[in-house]
This record gives sequence, structure tokens and C-alpha cells, in this order.
Amino acid sequence: MLAIENEVPREFMGKKSIFRFLAGLIFGGVFGYGVVKLLLNLHLPVKHMDWSDTLALYLGLILLGMGLCLFVISFSRKGVAEGLEGAGAAMPATDDEIHSFRLQCLTMVLAGLLMLIPFLAALASPERRPAAGVVFAGIVVLFALQTAANLQFWRRSDEFLRTQLLLVSATTFAIGQGALYLWAAAERLGLVAPISGWATIVLTMTAYLGTGLYFGIRNMPGSGRA
Repeated sequence: MLAIENEVPREFMGKKSIFRFLAGLIFGGVFGYGVVKLLLNLHLPVKHMDWSDTLALYLGLILLGMGLCLFVISFSRKGVAEGLEGAGAAMPATDDEIHSFRLQCLTMVLAGLLMLIPFLAALASPERRPAAGVVFAGIVVLFALQTAANLQFWRRSDEFLRTQLLLVSATTFAIGQGALYLWAAAERLGLVAPISGWATIVLTMTAYLGTGLYFGIRNMPGSGRA
């Protein structure tokens, strides 16, 4: 989990901050343009996607974009230190911190791919659609890699970060379990339509990211709650 500052640093209007902001805009523009071109070249019926696929598309792109941006930042020891400790970090990041930072980037990228591949493969035109078994085998491999990266990230984390990860997971589980039960009860009573397993996992990932963002801001350096 990365620290997120809630105060605008004094050097925000400095040349370095302006450069980072412009670089982020350029990266986001190029990344978004590339994704749009890819979807158009695949002839995907994006206009006919349901809400779960649309949400999965946004989540996948957010995760991919964040992972790639943070990977670029990982080549700056000062940038990694500021990402972990907030603006004004006293010391540059160590080799271990950079390694953990890149592990987090890897898990984000893999999570983004896992959100995108299932529905993109399903929406592909018949002549471009790969065999479902091949796609699923690739998903299993990516899931195994992400699990291994998450376990490695957990082993390298300190007690504070582990506590935050457990808190995010427990909160997401509690919210998801309650929401799923209420929907299932309403569904059994005929009040709402059934929800698919895909929609359920998309909502779960949305809740996990939202919860992680909330605790990341709440426990950031300088907030008085860390």
C-alpha cells in the first residue's frame, strides 16, 4: 500500500512537480490512445458491454496504468522513498524497498490483466477469438504468478504494512459478505435479478481498491493516524 499525501507540498509549483505532472499527462494520453486503438483493432463490441464488463475495463486500465507509472518511478530512489514515506522523505529508498516497490507494480499489472483478459476474450469476434481453454490456461498462469508475487511482497513487508494489508482485506471481506448476502436474499425473494460470478468478482475488486485507497489516505504519513 502506498502512502498518499492529502496536503499540497510547498514545492508543488516547482519545476520538478510541473515536469512530473506533464509527464503523467503525456503518459496517460499515450496509454489511453493505445488502449482505444487496440479495442478498435480487435473489433470488440464495446458499445454492447454490460455494466460488469465496463467496470472491469476501467479497473483493469487503472491497475495497468498505476503499475506502469509506479514502475517508472521505481528507477528513482527518491521517488520510491516519497511514495513510501510521503513528500520530504529524509533518505533515499534502499535496494530492498525498491524491490518491494517493483513487486507491488508487478501485482498491479497482473491484476489489471486478470481483469481485462476474460471479458475481452469473450467479446472478441469469432474469427479472432482464441480457444476458451487456451485463454483460461493463460489466466491460471497469470493468477499463479500474481499469487507468488503477493506472497513475496508479504514476506518483505514490515509489521505496519502487513497490518494495513490485513485491515484492507478484512474490511473488504466484511463489506462483500454483507452485500452479497443481502443481494442473495433479495434474489431468492424475487426482488432482484441474479448476478453472475464475474460481476461479483468485479464488485469485490472495486471494493478492495476503494478500501485500500481509504486506508492509504487515512494512515498516510502526517495524517496523525498512522
